[in-house]
Amino acid sequence: MNLMLWKPLEGNAERRMELPLIMLLSDPEMESSILISSDEGATYQKYRLTFYIQSLLFHPKQEDWVLAYSLDQKLYSSMDFGRRWQLMHERITPNRFYWSVAGLDKEADLVHMEVRTADG
Repeated sequence: MNLMLWKPLEGNAERRMELPLIMLLSDPEMESSILISSDEGATYQKYRLTFYIQSLLFHPKQEDWVLAYSLDQKLYSSMDFGRRWQLMHERITPNRFYWSVAGLDKEADLVHMEVRTADG
């Protein structure tokens, strides 16, 4: 089963005229990859992953920023809608990570996370 995520475009009128991006996640039993379309699904570009995604969290303001929580409890970030990923940290507690909070945090790319120590 594939999961499709649609990203609405925000911003000025010129930006809204562009087609929205679509992200498909491949079936993890077959392979680990993301398919991205910028033409409403007419064509897709495949990006292979070195990890298996359990959940995704999109930034509330920066439309291309995504966090991915992997099956092996690692947190990855992408600043280009999933085309490239960077490992942020290991041993992340499930569902205990989130983007910066507007009005509280000064940096938009700040990520809050709960990390378990090696001894538990």
